Amino acid sequence: MKKFLLSLTMVFVVLCANAQRGYKTVYNPQKGRIVEFSDNVISQRGGETKGDANVVWSLSEEYAIGDNVYAFDIDDNEDHKFAINWSLNDPRIDGFTGENDSPTWQIPTTTGSFTTHFANKSGNIQITAEETVIYVSDGNGNITKTHECSENSYAAARNDDAGYYLAIRTNNNTEVSYYTLDSNTASWTTTLAGNVVGMSISAECNRLVVSVAQPEETIYVLEPETGDILQDDIYYYDNSPTQSPALSANGDYLAFSDFSGQGTLMHWNGERYELVWKTNITSSYASSSWGCGNAISADGKYVAFGTLDFVSSGYDGTVFFFNSYSPIPLWTYENCGGQVSELSMASDGSLLAVASDGPVDNSGPDAIIFRKQTNEPYMELNTSGSLTNIDLSTDGKYCLTAGKAVHSTTMGWGGNAYLIKTGHENVGTLAGEVILSGETSHKDVTVTIDGIDNYYELTDEDGIFNIRFIPVGTYNVTVSKTGYVQQTIDNVVINGETTTTISCTLEPVGMPLTGLHATINSNDKVFLFWNDFGGSFEHYAVYRKDAIEAAFGEPIGFSEENAYYDDTALPTKQYFYAVTAILGDNMETPYSNIAEGSVSTDFIVTTADAYQGTAATIDGQKGTDEWIDASVVDISDFLGNSNEIEPAGSVLFYCKTNNNKLYGAVEVFTDTELEADDCVALYVDDNGNRTFPPQGDDSEGNYWLTYTGNGTSMTYRPIYENGSVGTTIDVFDQELAFGTVDGHVFVEFSLEFGDETYMLSPINDKSGFYIYYRSHGSDYHAYWPYDVSTFDASTYNMINYNVQHNAPETPTNLEAVVCAGDDYYAIITWDNVESNDLDHYNIYINNEIIEVKGNMLVTDVEYNTTYNVKATAVDHSGLESEESEIITFSVGDVFISETLVSTLRIFPNPASSTINICSNFNDYAEINMYDISGRIVKRCSLNNLQNTSVDVENLIPGLYIMEIITKEMAIIKKITIK
Repeated sequence: MKKFLLSLTMVFVVLCANAQRGYKTVYNPQKGRIVEFSDNVISQRGGETKGDANVVWSLSEEYAIGDNVYAFDIDDNEDHKFAINWSLNDPRIDGFTGENDSPTWQIPTTTGSFTTHFANKSGNIQITAEETVIYVSDGNGNITKTHECSENSYAAARNDDAGYYLAIRTNNNTEVSYYTLDSNTASWTTTLAGNVVGMSISAECNRLVVSVAQPEETIYVLEPETGDILQDDIYYYDNSPTQSPALSANGDYLAFSDFSGQGTLMHWNGERYELVWKTNITSSYASSSWGCGNAISADGKYVAFGTLDFVSSGYDGTVFFFNSYSPIPLWTYENCGGQVSELSMASDGSLLAVASDGPVDNSGPDAIIFRKQTNEPYMELNTSGSLTNIDLSTDGKYCLTAGKAVHSTTMGWGGNAYLIKTGHENVGTLAGEVILSGETSHKDVTVTIDGIDNYYELTDEDGIFNIRFIPVGTYNVTVSKTGYVQQTIDNVVINGETTTTISCTLEPVGMPLTGLHATINSNDKVFLFWNDFGGSFEHYAVYRKDAIEAAFGEPIGFSEENAYYDDTALPTKQYFYAVTAILGDNMETPYSNIAEGSVSTDFIVTTADAYQGTAATIDGQKGTDEWIDASVVDISDFLGNSNEIEPAGSVLFYCKTNNNKLYGAVEVFTDTELEADDCVALYVDDNGNRTFPPQGDDSEGNYWLTYTGNGTSMTYRPIYENGSVGTTIDVFDQELAFGTVDGHVFVEFSLEFGDETYMLSPINDKSGFYIYYRSHGSDYHAYWPYDVSTFDASTYNMINYNVQHNAPETPTNLEAVVCAGDDYYAIITWDNVESNDLDHYNIYINNEIIEVKGNMLVTDVEYNTTYNVKATAVDHSGLESEESEIITFSVGDVFISETLVSTLRIFPNPASSTINICSNFNDYAEINMYDISGRIVKRCSLNNLQNTSVDVENLIPGLYIMEIITKEMAIIKKITIK
């Protein structure tokens, strides 16, 4: 990675006079963020500022600390503008114009600790919140209005300069009001339950969100013009992030993170936000993480989160960068040294700016700027303290950051601010267009600047690309996509602050493979098969992506045959596959048709049925028939949320009831040794109302069942609705045993039903339930639910008590479809049965029984052979349902799946001389071409449709209808002749 420009070195003067008020921040995983103040502290220390950031100017404050910062939008012919909020000692707001480090305006403030500054992106509305008063100012720092407020208040100003919103805490509620600039009276006021901790308005002023902390812990969505509450059920976990929720420009995307270590992206469906994805942002080396900073690009295509990581040595931080279509990070950047408190993204997502506490010993940067393509820093700044606030201008050309002169976790005072120029005379832009010959979509072509690591871009649907911030120079540019002949454009000159334009056309390599199929919800692997290439080739390459919008990366595997098993696919994930033929000499055919595939999720249930059964002997040994009458739930950590992936079936939970007791067992096949602190944890919402009781009501909480090394311990801890907890107590007369008699850990226990605080007391024989298994204190093997939020009972699964044990229902809608290509496959499907204890299906094919997880089976069949098929469902105890209806088919018959029709590929379209046709159909076909008046203008016959072409050179340019007729079907396609 080539980084540049100047390195900045500056020595701070240690002040020895005039003691000032200082502060430090303490982070506690259980209690949250705590700010401690102290008077008469003199601890500002000198230090060298390092890094390759292009610093235009820096400011060092003797007493104040740098807090909120803003880099404002500008018109093309105006200078950039900036604002810094100085807090603690000598508080004020300073405004700057251009690259001048002298303030052009100033707003004095008087608070004794922290003020909070808000502004819109134009900078024409400035709002300053102190402990008892809010100042409203114009873009020149002139105070135009004041409002009274409490110590907790937030503001958001509209980018259209029409007005602003205030959210003011009143007791345990928040009053949100909207004011126009010309009125002191609120246009509307809405009261929300909970204490405000953040507020955001979308750039287009069509969505307002307000986040509140305990006791509600909710993000409210308000109609900006009326204050109507549009949504009040977006919940987050405990306290508050350091940055308000992030909104795309039109408000369609909402991104936020919280102290559960989860990052969330939601999309507006026209009436409310619905979940796009929720993903784990706990770092690999951390015991736990908080979500802190967040950012989103204006178009919603890119999302980023920053964390505070709790590690054995203290604190650390991580940055996660995502494409919005996938919960898998495009990249991560670990070891930021401390809390990543604030993120800012350029409007187009090209740059991400990060502010963090940095390492306590100042051994690493506390401000980093990244390009979206890579976690290799584009610019870095390492100060003597911490940088807690950062903002990029919309065009990404300037970055303003500020913070404390000593580390955030060190008691002290004094502050710093830096203006960084990211787009300058030594960088330029490459833009252009790439056309894929014969295709209507020109998406995902890679354009790479050779000689610099990670300077590349993918084309959009129209083949357009734009690569910013390229160091000036002369480069070779490589243009490539799998299945097309690569091109290199030599001697492309990049000039400073200008755009260089190129264009090219890529030609395909041979014909794409056809007839790709993938199994859906079938067993623990995805089975792929496709039509043989039919020519000379080395082997097949298999590609996979987790979102249809994504580009394919490197192959996940190779095959010598036209079939492949993907055994790395994870449950709950939908995958998209394509295959190619490797021809040698670095040549490869284009991608085949895309097929969607997934593995079975039938083992994932949201309700456990504790069957009525015999009492278990609690001795840590699994007797032969002791748990045969129990319901079995797979609780394996099959996604690897906290550690290595534990495949389905790795950890099982057995449950049943007898004589007013719940008997449970946890079998851990992946833990072979008992160690101190091995633990089963049970979190129980006894009455099943999906929330914990108010503080002081100890009736609901969690149990810890622990192996101590020389015995066992069972404790109970109350949990309250606000996320706080009560005093942990020992559960006496416990029934609990750990054992490894079968070579792996087996835990048995019982819990009584009754009126004592620590007893189960369900209503209507059901409770909310969350269980995990953790070995030697930190290695998690199991979660149920797999996507739980620990203290949020609304995310728990349910357990039903005293359930009668019956056989599963009978499978219905059994169907078979034969795929006739180079080989014959039968795709057999059926409807899933409703069962909380389903183990597998038995599929009876003639005289063979095949066990299947999921509701699809693909099996080889022989031509001219008759098959009889029926199905049953089987639970974990072996109880089998009645047999389904029997279906009979012969491969000599014709079975054409509707999904096979979609494999027909007609290209190019538009066409000029020849139309190519690829499919998995090898039957005789007739082709009719109609013009827009319905007149047949061309007719021909083909022996098969697998790889053929139709001559259209003599047709007049315009729109036509192509009709393809076989003895089994008729397909109509619109074709444009150019």
